[in-house]
Amino acid sequence: MPGDGRKQAGRDHRAPPPEWEGGAPAGWYLDPDEAPLRRYWDGSAWTDDTYDEPRGQDEDPRNDTLVAIGSITAIFFPVIGLIIGSILSLRGDRRGSQVVMVSIVVVLIVGVFAAIALSLPKG
Repeated sequence: MPGDGRKQAGRDHRAPPPEWEGGAPAGWYLDPDEAPLRRYWDGSAWTDDTYDEPRGQDEDPRNDTLVAIGSITAIFFPVIGLIIGSILSLRGDRRGSQVVMVSIVVVLIVGVFAAIALSLPKG
């Protein structure tokens, strides 16, 4: 039974992944104690099988707030959005490039509207 505290041969005592109330299906999950290491959950207990997730494959949930702030900021203050997106990219979070792209698109749109406004006849 998951989470009952017993350690079996080749199994770990850590709590199961919190995916479903009735228990998580077998699969690879972030190790509860050693993220970003992945550990195999066999459906009832952790096994000794692990692998190291390459950097940037999964978004770090600790960056979620920064991604939200960066996305909103990119729309209203694109230069700050570029900075936040760059920070996220340097942390290996692929969502950083999305924040950077939103900032660039906003700058281009504002530039087009400014060019149109300046080209209109006065009067």
